[in-house]
Amino acid sequence: MIAVCICTCGRNAELRACLEAVAAALHAHPPGGGALVVVADNAPGGGAEDVVAELAARFPCPLVAVREPQPGISFARNTVLREALARGADAVACLDDDDVPQPDWLHHLEAAWRASGAELVFGGWNWCADVRLAPWQEDLKIFRTPAFEGTNRWGLPSGAGTFNVLVARPLIERLAARGPVFAPEFALSGGEDVDFMIRAVGAGATHAVAPRSVVLRSWDAERLTFAGVMRRAFRVGNLRALHDRNHDDPRRWRKKRRRIARALLAEVASLPWRLGSRKRLAAWAFEVTRLAGEVYGRWFGGRFQYYAAPRRRAVAGGALTR
Repeated sequence: MIAVCICTCGRNAELRACLEAVAAALHAHPPGGGALVVVADNAPGGGAEDVVAELAARFPCPLVAVREPQPGISFARNTVLREALARGADAVACLDDDDVPQPDWLHHLEAAWRASGAELVFGGWNWCADVRLAPWQEDLKIFRTPAFEGTNRWGLPSGAGTFNVLVARPLIERLAARGPVFAPEFALSGGEDVDFMIRAVGAGATHAVAPRSVVLRSWDAERLTFAGVMRRAFRVGNLRALHDRNHDDPRRWRKKRRRIARALLAEVASLPWRLGSRKRLAAWAFEVTRLAGEVYGRWFGGRFQYYAAPRRRAVAGGALTR
């Protein structure tokens, strides 16, 4: 049996759209060994249970909700995994609550899993049709859909993430025997997914890709503003430093500290050559902010609590947001 696992926090409308798409996919392509859908609600006031209760009666498989009162994505992920395994899942397929899976998303994940025997199978994502990126956003890496070309520095497929992944039960059990599957230290900063994948590789996990397994992504308006993109850039750099601190060779860590500081100074000095083009200026701002986040982590041991920061309302002002 495959358990579809979704963590949510105060995004009931997005959760409903996600679950309705999951239901359509399970109707169209039911998994060979049966299916289960588990939703972990991490919102202080709850709310996801009402969405689940409304949809459960007409769902094509059991649909259950569990509460995780401890704030943080790591705690919600660990809760949803425990519930899935307790109900007999042989594998879990993880989705983000604000993504909408395509009708054959799980079919392709399952096919790649059964054909390869891999313990991690990664799918991709694409933008929803109603998302319109501004010209200054188009070349930024965070807006590029995964191509799965080559591997990253941890030996994982480039573009891999837990937004669309199937994880086999034996891998979850091996990691759980050593401690929390998703590390609590990343609960409010994010990055728990990359940390999980790095440790999975260290535990001997094999992996495969299912490029035809696709979920559609639609970010909220705040994340698409210039301020929202820069917050994410700082987070990207900060998490890179934190992952290196936990998993990289200490000698390389010390060398990278000096190199990153020099790179930040050089990037700041290059500003005059970026003026005159919104695209070049946005790329410069993103890289400076990313490097600043990395310096914050490498030199000061700082952790940017991305999910704890107050979410500002989307604004239309500013030259780069138009």
